[in-house]
Amino acid sequence: MAFKEKSAWVILLAYLVGSLTFTWSLLEGVSQGKSPSPVDFAGFTIALIVLLTVGHIIIAAVSPGTANTPEDEREKVFTLRAKALSGQFLASGVVLGLLFFITTNNTAALFYVVMYALILSEIVNAGYQILLHRRG
Repeated sequence: MAFKEKSAWVILLAYLVGSLTFTWSLLEGVSQGKSPSPVDFAGFTIALIVLLTVGHIIIAAVSPGTANTPEDEREKVFTLRAKALSGQFLASGVVLGLLFFITTNNTAALFYVVMYALILSEIVNAGYQILLHRRG
């Protein structure tokens, strides 16, 4: 397995675990009548940074020879295709967030729609890179 694919797995798992945990705490707080706080978002951000850093350190330690190899032409194409697809998800999410903001004038909702669009685009990016590596 190429280092780039291992990296995509780390990114995918970190974003899935981090976003599901954040969503759970967000929904739990809302169900108790609490409004989302910046502390929740800061905790999500710090947890995501830690997960990504530790994951990449582990895969670099397990296969140190492949960690510094440059991308080959095939991997560059995979990266470009995945970024193009994830960019469409991000742009769609931002447009939906802006339309939602225009109709409701809710800035918190705009923030969360755009944030989840960013998270979804990163999940799509990593997942599509994995799919492309697997298909060859």
